[in-house]
Amino acid sequence: MKENKLIAEFMGMANERHSDGRYLFTTDIDELKGADTRFGEELYFHVSWDWLMPVVEKINNTTDEFGSEMDFQIGNGFVWVDHPIGNRIYFSGNEIDHKKEPMIDKVYKAVVEFIQWYNQKN
Repeated sequence: MKENKLIAEFMGMANERHSDGRYLFTTDIDELKGADTRFGEELYFHVSWDWLMPVVEKINNTTDEFGSEMDFQIGNGFVWVDHPIGNRIYFSGNEIDHKKEPMIDKVYKAVVEFIQWYNQKN
């Protein structure tokens, strides 16, 4: 689940090493319960809309070096992320393989692609 760790770091979740070598992340994704500490394998970005949608929201509020916001779109079977200058960072939807994928998988892949792109640029 290295992708979940990548997302957790993008979201600013504090992490530390446990004595057994695994990473612990402090999260407040479930605001009703308050802060929570979880091992990396207990992060649920890949299976929970409640975990994933705050990441999409953060991406949409992320700006480039010129102050332009990113454009993360979820449509009827389509998912894409566009850079404001016009470069498409991720697109899914037209290919036969993609049409069979659950939407949460498409959105998760788009989030991971964006964060990898963002980390390279910054």
